[in-house]
Amino acid sequence: MTKFTATADLKRRLTIVMPSAEPTGGAEEAFLQFIRSSKVESLSLQVCFLERGSLERETERLGILTCFVEIGRTREIGKWWRAAGKIANFACSFNADCILGWMTKGHVYGGLAAWRAGIPAAWFQMGLPESGLLDRVARRLPAKTVLACSEYVAKLQRLAQPRVPVIAVPLGVDLTRFQAVRSIDPAQARHQVGLRNIGPIIGIVGRLQAWKGMHVLINAMPEVLRHYPMAQCVIVGGPFPTEPDYPRRLSQQVIKLGLQSHVQFAGMQRNVPLWMQAMDIIVHASDREPFGIVVVEGLSLGRPVIATTPGGPDEIIKDGVNGFLVRFGDPSTLADRIIQILRKPLLFDSEATHFSSLKYTDEAFAERTVVAIEAILRK
Repeated sequence: MTKFTATADLKRRLTIVMPSAEPTGGAEEAFLQFIRSSKVESLSLQVCFLERGSLERETERLGILTCFVEIGRTREIGKWWRAAGKIANFACSFNADCILGWMTKGHVYGGLAAWRAGIPAAWFQMGLPESGLLDRVARRLPAKTVLACSEYVAKLQRLAQPRVPVIAVPLGVDLTRFQAVRSIDPAQARHQVGLRNIGPIIGIVGRLQAWKGMHVLINAMPEVLRHYPMAQCVIVGGPFPTEPDYPRRLSQQVIKLGLQSHVQFAGMQRNVPLWMQAMDIIVHASDREPFGIVVVEGLSLGRPVIATTPGGPDEIIKDGVNGFLVRFGDPSTLADRIIQILRKPLLFDSEATHFSSLKYTDEAFAERTVVAIEAILRK
């Protein structure tokens, strides 16, 4: 646990309840962007982790006060109250002005703790409002404000929780890693990652989950190949624990369509920017994507991006201007858009496409979040 100093006591104090402690997705990446940013210097932070992991160690390394609360399994509802009491004690000893639940699960415990301690609560909705137990409980707990990772999610949250103010705080991306590979020739990038340089590459990046839509892109490939027989589809991403059968289903789909020589499963990769630099077109085929980090990453490289609607990408891509939007689950239209780009490689201006990504940097996200939190604290 990091030592709390008197100097920090002069600032507004925020206790964050963080349910996960490993960088497994966009919510965890957003948390790291926030705590690492110089924009948070106006706040004094305490983070209560509900798991042990590398995020806890990184938070401590940054000199931020941390604590760990063991919660047991989610279905053990009787332990929620006990865990909330511990969080409430930590927040009170910190003299917290507000408890912010990072994600829905964070608010279930943080909201209970805030209610017990008489401290205002807020939470950051990183996904879609769902109908599961945690979501229902989170919406019933008192909250001054809900932050949402996009205007799309904010609209859905307002419908699900109409009596609570909801503010859209679009996420950000650390674009420095992508800036570093922009000058690499795509052919050289292909050589470095071990891809053949024999035809156009249509790529998709993400965990292998059905809602990410890898199967939709595979279904679009036969029509693409009818026009561009040397085209390749590259899928970058590893399996997801709760959907262990999805990779097998994708492999069976590839075999059924006879695409074995045209679809490559690259697995999880560390140097994602270099893999994306090797692609001619980047597809983001998710079903109701809350935000769309990969969309911003693709635009930052100046690559043509095709994403799905409805969802967060609606706010990032202006259809036909800096990319294309297609309905989820529509392989025919997706194939048409891929072919359209391959016929006109300069359809989208690379520099203008890159420029459109700059409003979604990690620093911009941190600043937006601090502004929203300070507004909550002023209330």
